[in-house]
Formats: sequence, structure tokens, C-alpha cells
Amino acid sequence: MTRPTAALLFLLAVAACEAPETSPPDAADDDDSTSGPEDGVGSPDVRIFGSIQQIFAEGDFSATANLQQEGAGADAIGLGALSGLRGEIAIIEGEAWLGYPDGEDTITVAVANAPDEEAALLVVGDVPQWVTFTIEEQLTYEGLTQVVEDILEAANWPDDGALPFKIEGAIERVDWHVIDGSRLPEGEASHDDYEQASVQGSLVGGSPTLVGFYSTQHAGVITHGGVRLHVHVIDADRGVTGHVEDALIGAGSILSLPAP
Repeated sequence: MTRPTAALLFLLAVAACEAPETSPPDAADDDDSTSGPEDGVGSPDVRIFGSIQQIFAEGDFSATANLQQEGAGADAIGLGALSGLRGEIAIIEGEAWLGYPDGEDTITVAVANAPDEEAALLVVGDVPQWVTFTIEEQLTYEGLTQVVEDILEAANWPDDGALPFKIEGAIERVDWHVIDGSRLPEGEASHDDYEQASVQGSLVGGSPTLVGFYSTQHAGVITHGGVRLHVHVIDADRGVTGHVEDALIGAGSILSLPAP
């Protein structure tokens, strides 16, 4: 099947209350300075503590950041893993959602602003305003990367770091897990060991929110090799948060990227 273009998948809908109104560059103007990221997508500062390499290759789960000091502002968005691999972190609008394993099949979720917790991996940025795109057709998790890239290419985004995003609305299915470091074998652990040492579940329907980061430059740091997205889920109605393994995003969902 031919890959749909971003023009078919999205209708740009910039709300005046969320982001300043922008105008397209003059087609007759050859000055490229009018077509930079300020015309569509911004580049907020993103802070990174720890790395996937540190956790998976080196087996180091020690604390690299404190959530009382990082990710506490009202504009904060972020994700990560708790120190000791005791669970998962998702942050939206400065509110931290912490998912802890509770046995092999259930989790406990705590929600707080600036909780007294530590992270082995934390990726966090501050986004005061968003520019929004409506997803026009059903989108697989694999297809999300290409859609984000199409938008960034059209916006001439400079590809200079990690980019936060969120997706809300008609998300049809989310497969998630919450890591449980206490179930890992002693010594060197394989990728399969990490997959097995987690509570796993699926959300169908409802109104979950996906919180993520896109990057082409942080393989082994915030993304696994060959992957450009790292995404967590927050479902306030069902009290669930965790790392996203797979998702099916329905038509009508809203993708938000940082405004200029």
C-alpha cells in the first residue's frame, strides 16, 4: 500500500489560544530565512538524564535526576524510568504520573506535582504553547514516525535535538508495559529478560494521552537503535501509565508539537 502523505493525513489547526497565528512564506520570495522552524514547529530546550545504553548495556539503574528538581514546572512534559527500574514516569503539564509494578499482573499509579522520586532515565522539556494537527486517517504506531517527519520536513525543522509531542483523542488501542527491575536475573540480562520483567497490558478505546519524544540523534540515549520515538501513555480514567509498545491511533486524534 502506498504511504499516505502528510497532506492527506493532517489538517493543520492552530488554535489562537494555543499558539500565535503564522503566515506561509511568500512564494515569490527566494529568501530562505522566512521558511525556518519559526513558521511551524519550535525547538524547545530538552534536558536528558541517564541513557538507555546505561540501563540496558551497562546494567546501571542508579538515579540520575530528582523529580522535585526536574520536570516540576507547569509547562513540563517528559518521560523516563524510575531508579532501580522500579517503574515508569510520564509528565504532562508538570504533573508526574508514576507507574509502579504491583505483582506480576497489576500496577499502582501515583500522580503528583514534583514528587520526591528519582529517575534512572529522564527526558523532559518545557512547552508553553503547542501547534496542533488533526489526524485525518487511522494511523499505526509504525506510521507515526513518518508522519512526524513529514511535518518537520515541511516546517524546515533543523533536526537539532529531541522534540516533545503529545497525542490526544481517538486513540483506539495502546499496548503498554511497566518495568519491574526486581524480576531481572542477577548479572547480565538479555533483551528478552527485560521484556519478561514487566507488567504488561492493553488499553482499548477511552481517552488516553500519549506523551513522547522524537529524535534522529539520540539512539542509545532516549531511543533504542533504529527507532526515533520514545512514547509513554497516561490514561486518567482507568488509572494507567506506562511505556508504549504499540498503538493504533484513530482518525480525529490531535497531534501537538511545540509552537514556535
